[in-house]
Amino acid sequence: MNVLTMPSERVEAQIHDQLDRGELKVLQGRLQRVNYQSKEVNVISGGKVWRFSADDGCQFWFDDQKTILRCFHPLDEVRVIYQENQPNVIKALYAWEKQVA
Repeated sequence: MNVLTMPSERVEAQIHDQLDRGELKVLQGRLQRVNYQSKEVNVISGGKVWRFSADDGCQFWFDDQKTILRCFHPLDEVRVIYQENQPNVIKALYAWEKQVA
């Protein structure tokens, strides 16, 4: 069985194109909980808990490096690009160890 994979830069560009067209939303907040097995993430933003599920094609980035979900921990500041749904589906998750200006 042949499986085609796209370079992560191309997938990320497609995600940002969808964001620009208004097909996806963005949220900034702090991770409250990460369930690595079920790929579920809770983020606190604006005094509210947001619940997300990461799909199989989700892009994970930490300090501008492609990574895996296990690199994310509660209290990390994150930016979530997601598709509004029940549950909301993460398309890309970004975090930075250092403060971004």
